[in-house]
Amino acid sequence: MHVGDSLVILAVVASVWATLAFVVVEALPLATRPSLRVALLSSGGAVGAFATAALVALLVHLGRNRDELYAEDLRHRGEVPPDPGETPAESSAGEAR
Repeated sequence: MHVGDSLVILAVVASVWATLAFVVVEALPLATRPSLRVALLSSGGAVGAFATAALVALLVHLGRNRDELYAEDLRHRGEVPPDPGETPAESSAGEAR
């Protein structure tokens, strides 16, 4: 699950940069003055950098809190034993949903 989520996040990062590259390539001919070109390139780079930083922070958060975030899903798939304090009735109640 974590690997799948990480791959989706990496695909989003790639698509953000591809979209920004397309927009910059299409908009550069419209920017007739050098100052407009600098503004276009720097703002596009800033948007891409902030989006990438946010998604990398999400990856780090998922990695650090993997057990907590994915524990319930893994228990329902049978890959992780139930919590020691959980009674059999509580563990089967989750399966009945």
